[in-house]
Amino acid sequence: MRTRKFKIAAVYDSAAWCWGHQAVDLQLFAPDRFEVTPLSSSQFSRYPRRDSSFDAILYFSWPEAPTNLKTPTVVVLAHHGCEHEYYEGDINQSDDWNAVAATKVRNVETASKKLPQFAGVISVNSRLHQFAKKQPGARSIYLPAGVNTSIFSPVEPIFPRNRDRMRIGFCGQYAGKPNTKGYDWVYSKIKERWQAKGCWEFVENTRDASEALTRLQMSRWYNEIDVLLITSISEGTPAPALEALACGRPLVTTSIGDLEDRIISSYNGYICGYQYFNDRTAQFVAENLWQGLGMLSSNRHKAESFMATTRATAMELCWKKMAPKWLEYVKDCAERVGRC
Repeated sequence: MRTRKFKIAAVYDSAAWCWGHQAVDLQLFAPDRFEVTPLSSSQFSRYPRRDSSFDAILYFSWPEAPTNLKTPTVVVLAHHGCEHEYYEGDINQSDDWNAVAATKVRNVETASKKLPQFAGVISVNSRLHQFAKKQPGARSIYLPAGVNTSIFSPVEPIFPRNRDRMRIGFCGQYAGKPNTKGYDWVYSKIKERWQAKGCWEFVENTRDASEALTRLQMSRWYNEIDVLLITSISEGTPAPALEALACGRPLVTTSIGDLEDRIISSYNGYICGYQYFNDRTAQFVAENLWQGLGMLSSNRHKAESFMATTRATAMELCWKKMAPKWLEYVKDCAERVGRC
């Protein structure tokens, strides 16, 4: 007698293609007892009998997740300003930073009201988990996001012998408005100061959703750089960080999201920690990241040794290991509210 599979809709924001990839990976690496259907939010809104076709819904973007569905819904808490205190209330802050602070306050207030309405919350880093646990009625678990280590794998060596300059990769969007300022502000300080000296080569991938590279193209891109520079100040855990690690590339990064628990300086990269972020501390962070880049640039043998340790770090988070944990939690939440 065949056992009925537990059906889960994995819904992602149409504009957030990285979560679309995660939904597909959950489908690829789901144990046989689960049936996962990846759907964009627009596809899900048109899905016939969406409230009776699935046993549970996993929504990757909690702000857009509807709260009026009859089917138990678990949301992913991955970003939206709740994970880091990056504003100190300095009256001398620029208008941009005041706008960022206001956005954070609004997001926290919205999360406090909305998260308890779902059957469960998957927090992708420990800070977000601590935040979610403080919201009365919210049920949160800390489960890191996974990475597809089959697609993302090392091919090219770090620092090929025929290249003199270290290639520094930067993956993100340029800041065009206050709430995206954190992507490139520190990066621009590093680039402006050191590119002129000619000692490093900066390789940028700043495409938006409409022109994003495929994952196979991204894997090749990671293999063409020597190190990935992460300068984000407000993010969950950047998908490019995990993908680069899977390709054997070390990170020089801020302590954003889950990276503060994953990156160990001189083992799989270099990390710059900070508790608050504002105009005054940006230069400090830039200087510390530059020092990490300088250590890699001056010690090629050390950089080459990172290929094994970075890959090992990524393998701890491969979707083959993480997908069963995510899906079992969704099932447990659905059963708890009496759907099954």
